[in-house]
Amino acid sequence: MIDFSYNSDTRVLTLKFQETHLNASVNTQIQKIITEKLTDMAGKLDGMKIVFDLEKVDYLSSMFLRVVVMTAKKVKKGDFSIVNTNQFIRNLIQMTGFGQWLDLSSNIVCSMSESRRFSPASSFVDNARIKSMEEYQRLYQASLDDPDKFWAEQAREHLVWDKTWDKVCEWDLPYAKWFTGGSLNASYNCLDKHLDSPTAEKTAIIWQGEPADEEPRFITY
Repeated sequence: MIDFSYNSDTRVLTLKFQETHLNASVNTQIQKIITEKLTDMAGKLDGMKIVFDLEKVDYLSSMFLRVVVMTAKKVKKGDFSIVNTNQFIRNLIQMTGFGQWLDLSSNIVCSMSESRRFSPASSFVDNARIKSMEEYQRLYQASLDDPDKFWAEQAREHLVWDKTWDKVCEWDLPYAKWFTGGSLNASYNCLDKHLDSPTAEKTAIIWQGEPADEEPRFITY
């Protein structure tokens, strides 16, 4: 899953990831492996540089950024970098505000570029929950500035709780617990709460039976 190599002369620890897809299902394993390795090397961390080599990685999930942050915090500022990234991964890392860790000197430069922008139709925007990039950026920045406050507001606004939580998030690497002490009814939140709202008459399920030419059924909330 990860190949570790340590150069004692330059004091550089390189982590070469072997998985092509670093999705949520492998992130917990990755966190555990890295945590154990850095614990074993605790006496060498002072002055060490850590490099994530993503040459073989085609895709990573946003959850992988927790691994990035966790690892970067183990060494001094400027002693962590990410190399050999494809365009998708570079865009994701830069968009999430961690572009300072990208070492672009190791990447092949693509001469192709696309500068056109395709704006959605106004009818789509009018019915969208988030109506502009500015609104999205404002929400995203709020989630970074104070994650507990942001997710507490989202939970109160969009869910019905039988009991309010005691703590929004308990993060003890590599484990996370959300809304500890709180309780809710998932079925009520998925269905019942919509029955006294305009959503009640919207289609919740489209049932297509067999044979395929049978008329589909549109079932509202």
